Amino acid sequence: MATAHSVASESYLETYLKSLNLERSGTQIISVNGTNYQARFNDSGWCKSVSKLYMSRTSVHDFFQTNEDEMPTDIIKSALNSENLLNAHDAKVTTRCNSKRVTYEYQSLCLAGGGAKGIAHLGVLQALGATRLNKIKEVTGTSAGAIMSACLSIGMNEHDITHAMINAKTNFEREIILAEMQTIIVNFLGIHVTPIAIFLSRHNEFLKDGEGKTILPENVKNNDIGRITFYQHELIRTKGNSTELRFLKHRSWKRLILVASNEKKEIELSANNSPHLEVAVAVTASSAIPHFVKPVEIKASLFLSEATQGSKVLALSDGGLTNNIPFCYFTTNKILVVGFSFQEPLLLKDKVTKLPKEKLKKSAIELAIKVSRAVELNAFDITKAKSDPRISLCILHPQLGFTALTSASSPRQIYKHKWFAVKEFEEFEASCEVINDSQHLLPPFSLSQYLAEKYQKQNPILQINK
Repeated sequence: MATAHSVASESYLETYLKSLNLERSGTQIISVNGTNYQARFNDSGWCKSVSKLYMSRTSVHDFFQTNEDEMPTDIIKSALNSENLLNAHDAKVTTRCNSKRVTYEYQSLCLAGGGAKGIAHLGVLQALGATRLNKIKEVTGTSAGAIMSACLSIGMNEHDITHAMINAKTNFEREIILAEMQTIIVNFLGIHVTPIAIFLSRHNEFLKDGEGKTILPENVKNNDIGRITFYQHELIRTKGNSTELRFLKHRSWKRLILVASNEKKEIELSANNSPHLEVAVAVTASSAIPHFVKPVEIKASLFLSEATQGSKVLALSDGGLTNNIPFCYFTTNKILVVGFSFQEPLLLKDKVTKLPKEKLKKSAIELAIKVSRAVELNAFDITKAKSDPRISLCILHPQLGFTALTSASSPRQIYKHKWFAVKEFEEFEASCEVINDSQHLLPPFSLSQYLAEKYQKQNPILQINK
């Protein structure tokens, strides 16, 4: 039992409770101002309830106190779930995840879109641990998954991304999404902007200002790195070294591929297809949820694929409408795909095709079915992921709504859903089959063939709102 002599306020209470180094699991007994309390924690470390243990007099450190200075149980519960204590516990969870023995290693990581549910991706990153995250070579995602993937691609670790999400503004406005993504990049890379600019200049590449004008290395400012392009990102990843760019010594940059939607087709946003597109703009486009965020208009000349030819401007919106788990752009044979429970009706495509339209409209994928073929396209990708021997498909069940941005931006809620996802992912890994290590036995994967089959194969039952 943990005890305290005197706690006068909630702030002192937090300091005291933190000093106890409580095990945040099961039932713990603590004593505050001479009164004993029973705190109950769930499996992921969240304090569910606090109740008083009734007794007239309590011995605390060999002296007696009456119960006149009882602390209200709601204040104790609030303190146990305060950002101060949650942050301390989060560090413990990270240490545990980093030190645990692991069986699986992945080379590619795909993070699905899911609106506010995307905060659960933090738990997967934490559960993977620093070593496995560093070994991942490429990342992809849509919407919320695009934000996380972009952060990972520039060497941010789970702790960096968690605090970036805590400090970020959450809003369904295109300009705010863009500004926040640029801020995240600047906060992490701004201190290195000069060596980055010098390195890029040696490859005849230069950062640009808000008007698209070239900035010489001697004139760059921290904010300029927020407009880094896919090509510049790829130059740093493939040609940078820790001598020129010291931050690369302990930070693993990753190949980045994002997806957005243009009408009924998915558009690849990457160094291969949109080399001179700003990464932050690409993230914004992939996150532009219809009816919430206006489409992002981008010059078609910035794209190299045939799918964009014949247009002057592309209006890009949420990549999840056409490919919520874009693993098909990966080049490795050890892929982790993380999706969400609203995709579960799509895990068995045959069952989905038999559902009446009325049922589909009431399902958790209501945003997706507002456009033609969205359900079928996602069903195709889910089915392929389930049958692909290269892929481990993990489905998370975060207990918050798709549009619950307020909950997703609260530090307390971020930690709560993050740790729940840690538990889910660890259970997933404990039960899943070993990834095929015999790469020579796997058939070659063709992206063009995959996309051709996906967009040519259409089930008339799922022709919604055409």
